[in-house]
Amino acid sequence: KRENFGLNIYSEDSFYVGNWKANMKEGIGFLKINKNLMYVGNFKNNQMHEFGILYDKENNSLFFGDFDHGDYKEGIVYNYVNEWFYRGKLENGKKNDHLCTYFDAKSGNLFIGEIINDEFNKGYIGFCNITQVKNEDENEEEELLNFNIQKIFYFDGLGANNKSFIHHDAFTPEFYSKIQDIMNNIFQADYNLKDQNESVLEYFSYLEGIESNEDYNTALENYNSFDNAEQCIENEFISNYDNYFQRYKKGKQKLGLAENEKFLEQPDTNEEFEKNAFQNNL
Repeated sequence: KRENFGLNIYSEDSFYVGNWKANMKEGIGFLKINKNLMYVGNFKNNQMHEFGILYDKENNSLFFGDFDHGDYKEGIVYNYVNEWFYRGKLENGKKNDHLCTYFDAKSGNLFIGEIINDEFNKGYIGFCNITQVKNEDENEEEELLNFNIQKIFYFDGLGANNKSFIHHDAFTPEFYSKIQDIMNNIFQADYNLKDQNESVLEYFSYLEGIESNEDYNTALENYNSFDNAEQCIENEFISNYDNYFQRYKKGKQKLGLAENEKFLEQPDTNEEFEKNAFQNNL
């Protein structure tokens, strides 16, 4: 019967190191599922549950967020090769959320709104330039960005009025300024929900090497046999995990989705512009 903290090897490409209870994974641990798929995070009754990070080497993707009894439910999906990320909910492996964020760094396109089964339904599309800015606050770990939205369009694919796009010139100046601020704030919070790519990949590389590290294995064998034996193993393991978890919680608190949700639903447009646009199309 396994208790506390230990290592279990299942096959050449699969092992678990972390906390156990009643012979099941329980609490914080690292599971190498196969040669391409790894998870570090919380477990409950042998399943990935609550906060964790899933690393898919084959698809160059990281999943930061909330798991529910083995299924990834909500958080950040980050593809570090194609340079896009999505913040929102997943259902059956597809993006489904009424207010989410999708950003493509290569094109500079930012979408904030509703996605149904991986399809953009309605929301705001911004075309933007993003550059990193030096952070003068030594106590602040987040990256600072200069975020400049050049144009914003409102997209409604399934609305009753059957509109496809509302041109940015149709927005009232006050609304345009407000929507820029909201998109900026949401993007900044979303961007910092994902940790720096190199840091996370190095952490997974370190965890993946545990099984083949003879000194580490010896320490693990002795861990539950002596008081405080090699306690640094568990401390190092958990402190890294806790750092990512705290950044994730901090980023979610900054999103402010509830206060901005109603504002994002429908743009405030210039009626005169709409009237002229309608007449010009007759």
